[in-house]
Amino acid sequence: MNMVQTVVHIPQPLLQEYVLSIGIRTFDCGEPGFYKPMRAQHEIHMMFMINCKIHDFVNLASSQKMVILKKGSLPDFGFSGLLTSLKGSIHFKGYVQLLVIHFKPTGFYRLFGLPPSDLTDCLGDADDLISKETLELYEQLHEAKSVVEMFQLTESFLLATLNKSRIKALGLEKATNFMVSQPETYSVEELAYHSNMSLKTFERKFIKQVGLSPKLFARIRRFNLALDLKTYQPELNWLDICYRTGYYDPLHMVKDFKKFAGLSPSILFKNAASVYENILEYPAPSGQQH
Repeated sequence: MNMVQTVVHIPQPLLQEYVLSIGIRTFDCGEPGFYKPMRAQHEIHMMFMINCKIHDFVNLASSQKMVILKKGSLPDFGFSGLLTSLKGSIHFKGYVQLLVIHFKPTGFYRLFGLPPSDLTDCLGDADDLISKETLELYEQLHEAKSVVEMFQLTESFLLATLNKSRIKALGLEKATNFMVSQPETYSVEELAYHSNMSLKTFERKFIKQVGLSPKLFARIRRFNLALDLKTYQPELNWLDICYRTGYYDPLHMVKDFKKFAGLSPSILFKNAASVYENILEYPAPSGQQH
C-alpha cells in the first residue's frame, strides 16, 4: 500500500459538542494486504466498511479482553472503544473504503447513553451495542453515490440519535476538551476544581462518561500526540517530540511507547511500513456535490 486518501469533514455546529470529525479513508493494499496495529487510543470510533470487509483481526494473547465479533462472520461496521495497550492488528486486503466517526471524549456517552467504560479495550459489532439504525446507515452508505452524500447520511444518523438522547451536558466537556487540545502537564485536581467538582466526583464521572481515569486518558492522549508528530513530521527528532508533547524526559516517553504500542519509539518507526496519507478537508457538504 503506497497511499491512503482521506477526506475529513467537521460536522455541523449542532453535532460538534459530540463528534470530532467524520472521515472517509480509501486505499488499495492488494495482496497479501495490510495490517493496521490497534495501539492504545483515546478516542471511541465507529467504523463502516464501504464495498469491502475486514479480512481478519489478529488478537494478541496478552490482551485482557477478546475482540467481539459475530460468530461465523466479520463485521461490515463496528466500534472501537478506548484502548489501553496494543490489542492486535486489523488485516485489510485489496481495495478498502471506510467511513469513521471520531467521537469527542464525552460525545459517545452523551449521544448513545452507553457507558464507555463498558467498551474500553473492546472492538466489536456496532449494531449489537447500539440499534438497528446503525445497520440502516450502513446500507445507505453502501448505496451512496458520492462522498458528500455519505457525510450527509452520517450527519442525519447522528442528529436522529441526538434527538433521542436524554443525556445533557454533565460538566466534563470543558475539562476533556482542554485535555485533548493541550499537551502540557496539568493536574487532575486543577481540572476538578475548574469543573466545580470534588476530585473523587470528577474521577468517578470521568470514568463513567469517558471510559478511563483522567490520568490514564491524559497519558494515552500524549502518546498519540507524539505518535502523530513523528508520523506527519518524520524530520523531528525524538527529543523535540518529547518536550513538545509534555513528557518530563525521554525515559518517560519510551516507557509509555512500550506500554501503549509494545515497542520503543525508535524500534516502532524502524519497523513501521512506509505509508503516505493524503488528507483533504471537506468542511461543508450540504448542498454541494463531489
